[in-house]
Parts: sequence; C-alpha cells; structure tokens
Amino acid sequence: MGFLGFYYLFEGAQFMFGFFGFFFYAKIVPDELFLLHFRKAATKAFFVGGIVMAPIIVISFAIESSAWLRLCLTIPFFVSMAIFVISLAVFE
Repeated sequence: MGFLGFYYLFEGAQFMFGFFGFFFYAKIVPDELFLLHFRKAATKAFFVGGIVMAPIIVISFAIESSAWLRLCLTIPFFVSMAIFVISLAVFE
C-alpha cells in the first residue's frame, strides 16, 4: 500500500501521500497476535466496504455524470481503508 504514495507523487494527487504511513509496518516482526489483529481489521474493513458498495452500485445506475460516478465508486475504498486503519490502531 505504501507504493501508492510513490505512484501518486508524480500524478499530482497529494491526498494519496497518506499511504506512506504503511511503510512503518515494514519494520514490525509479525507475531501471532499481530497477525490476528491484522486479520480481524482486514475482515471488518472488507465487510464494511461491501456493505457500502452495494447501495452505491444501485445509486450509480441513476447517475449519468462520469465525474460523480467515479466519486461514488471511490467512497467504499476510502471507507474500508479508514475502517482498517482505525480498527488496527484500536486492536494494537
């Protein structure tokens, strides 16, 4: 995930620099508790992302503007990333 920060460095999307924070996990030696917390946070983020994506897909059939469609389809990604980061911070 940290490499997304490098990619968007040259694309001009400064809001994607938050992905550099995932490089801090490169130094962590994963033990069983960390892997359990990581799995629990990823599972929670996956299901919340799916729940958020379902109504947005239904709503996207009514939207004719491609700009609004792109915005609506990126919302579940950011919601699931936020849930993952917050859950992992709480578990750790």
